[in-house]
Amino acid sequence: MPKESLHIPESFLRRLWEERFFATLPLFTLDNQRVEILHCGTHNTNAGPDFLKAKLRIGGVTFVGDVEFHIHSADWKNHRHDSDPRYNSIILHIILNESGKNIAARTQTFRELPVLSLEKYVQIIWEEFEKSNAHNTLIKIPCAEKNTGCTEKIIRQWLEKLALERMEFKIRRCAERMKSIVEKNTFTVSEPVNMYGEVIDEGQPEEIPQHYCTLSKKDIRDKMLWVNILYEGIFEALGYSKNQENFLQLARSVPCASLKNFLAQQKYSLEEKEQLIEYILLTAANLIPTKTRDDDEWQYIEQSNSIWKKYSALASVEKMKVATWQFFRLHPENFPTIRIAGGSRIVARLLANDYLKKMTELLKSPALREKEKQKRLEELFIVEGRGFFESHYRFGIQSSKRIKTFVGKDRARDIIFNVIFPVLLLYARLFKDTQLRKETLKVIAAFPSSAENTITRKIQEQLCAEKLSLDSSMLQQGAVQLYKFYCTQERCKECAIGKVLVCR
Repeated sequence: MPKESLHIPESFLRRLWEERFFATLPLFTLDNQRVEILHCGTHNTNAGPDFLKAKLRIGGVTFVGDVEFHIHSADWKNHRHDSDPRYNSIILHIILNESGKNIAARTQTFRELPVLSLEKYVQIIWEEFEKSNAHNTLIKIPCAEKNTGCTEKIIRQWLEKLALERMEFKIRRCAERMKSIVEKNTFTVSEPVNMYGEVIDEGQPEEIPQHYCTLSKKDIRDKMLWVNILYEGIFEALGYSKNQENFLQLARSVPCASLKNFLAQQKYSLEEKEQLIEYILLTAANLIPTKTRDDDEWQYIEQSNSIWKKYSALASVEKMKVATWQFFRLHPENFPTIRIAGGSRIVARLLANDYLKKMTELLKSPALREKEKQKRLEELFIVEGRGFFESHYRFGIQSSKRIKTFVGKDRARDIIFNVIFPVLLLYARLFKDTQLRKETLKVIAAFPSSAENTITRKIQEQLCAEKLSLDSSMLQQGAVQLYKFYCTQERCKECAIGKVLVCR
């Protein structure tokens, strides 16, 4: 097959590398140095090299460093890796096709890299690619061919139950975080808390161990404790998947109490509080440059530096590493700078108003129907674009048109479903407020669906089909829980749908 007809994506080459497919082949660099794969490294899903900390033996010498894949050798320079310091630790540049005169790949430090060409293996790589595509079309949930007789009622009831299971996990996670904060504030001797570790994915409630620290009536009546839980949860939600952990770290490194104490020094309007918190959080995030040629940016930098000096005199805060923030493959509206600007305004509202009281009264209001309650909740978390970031996506990048919202309706709904509802249900549980729990569950049941994803699409196609539409967030959450913790783990005997099919 002529190589011009081959359209093998880089992503497939990276997958073969990760699966050690190439380790079985005799590999040589373009200058005839033998390459042995001792460890393929860690797949990097963010900006930077494709694989980190790989261990290779090249020409008899063992190297530890990063690996980068491209289709053509010229892509190294075309992608500007030669001027990017993140690629200075590359130990091997791997290409699929040699393009006549191969262009040498050099790092920013002018070090020339060894190049491994896979062109002689393009045929067997193509065969693997074809087999992979054929296999991918067959990936289905275990009961995909057997569940046609399962009724809409059984599917709906099971998904709703799983949605509550998933919600329970979020509630328990909030409770554990509250206990950790109380424990830290009261200097209880305990194992150290990993504040900046991996963000836990939702699973089953029993997967969270019971915490020995208990919450007293005095603890749960502390308004700042609830504000802090809301603050951390909202910021984690603003981070999406790529910056989720960074946003959580930022919220924990700049506590609500320190912001409240700083703002209490003078009488500020709500708009002034929003701006001051934005300066502090963006500086703590280390996203404000030290120099610029733009007058508007320079004015912003000077003001933020002035506020940071005053704030850091009251609170001991270390700035985050700028390299940890991800902008790569994000829509500009989702850049960390925009989301921090939006989050700053939500935090100002949390500190200025008793949001928890406002939300509990709203949900318990007998005069409002579920849809109206949902709408009013959304209004609390939608943030209109104002100030510097109304016209800038980040420093050095202006927007071509006005940025109307920092936090829009879709993101507000995500915050409400994944942060606000768990906190309100925890509040109802701790204060034994059965009315609040009942009304919150009603709004949850009526909450509209969000954009579909690959998991909800798979469950819709292979289970629900025409019997049931995943037209609510509750059903979508149940579908995600079903797929992640039942289908992929083949726990069919524990699944209500699987039990019905076995009985038949």
